[in-house]
Amino acid sequence: MTEAAGPMLVCDSVVKRFGSLAAVDGVSMVVNAGEIVGIGGPNGAGKTTFFDVVTGITPASGGRVHFGDTDISALPADRICQLGIARTFQLNAAFDSLTVRENIEIAAYFGRQRRRLAGFRLGEDVRQATIEALDFVGLAAKADETVARLPVLDRKLLMIAGAIATRPKMLFLDEPVGGLNVAEIDQIMAMV
Repeated sequence: MTEAAGPMLVCDSVVKRFGSLAAVDGVSMVVNAGEIVGIGGPNGAGKTTFFDVVTGITPASGGRVHFGDTDISALPADRICQLGIARTFQLNAAFDSLTVRENIEIAAYFGRQRRRLAGFRLGEDVRQATIEALDFVGLAAKADETVARLPVLDRKLLMIAGAIATRPKMLFLDEPVGGLNVAEIDQIMAMV
């Protein structure tokens, strides 16, 4: 996708139903390059479900989503990530048995381009994206630690690093400060 003068993201009457429950009911919005948009609401309001629909985790029941000139409404999550939308999750999602570095390498390897046949060697571009992401979030010193041993803050930082390693054009952060104390919240907010 080339940088265009038009909006980066257009959501047009997006709906997600689970049976008779409308978790997302006709959301329309436009996000332009450089904008920071916050979505608020109480638990159960549909924020995470909306993120899931836009990022391809779950299909919409109705409406359309465009990223630049591309209709991404029916694309799978990996393809949407490769087009330039990355996200974090409300719950800490990582491969617990792998190291911090290995988790980021996986994100950089699979999140940046389509892989018809996965290789067994990581290129210099993946290694560089991993190093940059670890440095950015402050986890470089913990790169060789097993993820299962990380505290909550470091797991949040790991998810952000994984998303950044894909070199996205747009980043969705789902409750990036949930479960953190005031000092940790300030650290995340300063980084964002």
